[in-house]
Amino acid sequence: MHLIGEDKKKLLLLASLILVVIFLLMTGSVMSREEKSAATENGAGAEKGFDGESIERALGKVLAEIDGAGSVSVLISWNDDGEELYAYNEETVSRGGEKGETEMTSRSELVSAGKEDHPVVKKKLRPEADGVLIVAEGADDEQVRFRLLTAAATYLDIGTNRVEVTAGR
Repeated sequence: MHLIGEDKKKLLLLASLILVVIFLLMTGSVMSREEKSAATENGAGAEKGFDGESIERALGKVLAEIDGAGSVSVLISWNDDGEELYAYNEETVSRGGEKGETEMTSRSELVSAGKEDHPVVKKKLRPEADGVLIVAEGADDEQVRFRLLTAAATYLDIGTNRVEVTAGR
C-alpha cells in the first residue's frame, strides 16, 4: 500500500496521539498506586471521617431546589459517629479425624498497616439519623411541606415520623 505525504502525516500524528494517551494512562495508574501505598503507610486514618455538617448542607441544597420551598435550613441529629468495618485475614483449616469425622478450625487476624499498625478500614458506614429538622420558607404550603418531608426521609433512609418540617421566614 502506497501512502501519499499528507496521509503519512495523519498516520504519524495519530500514532503519536495514541502513544501519548498510553503514556498518560500508565503514569496515572502508577501515581494512583503510589498514592494508595502512601495512604496504607499512614494507616486507616487516610480516609475521611464522618462529616454530618456536609450532609446537612447537601440535603439543604437539594431541598431548596424543590419548587416553592424557598430558602431551606437543615439540622440532623445522629445516633453516633458511624461504624468502621475492619479488614481481617481469615484462615480455615479442615482435618480428618477418627471415624470419618472432620474437624474444622478457623482463625481470624486483624489486618494492620503502617508503622504504627493502624487497623485497615474495609468500609465506613454512615450513622443513622435520629431526627431531622427542616425550616423552609415555603413550608406553610401543605404540598411543599409533604415534598420536603418525603425527600428528606428518602435521602436519609429513615421514616417520615423522624422528620419535622416547619415554615420559616
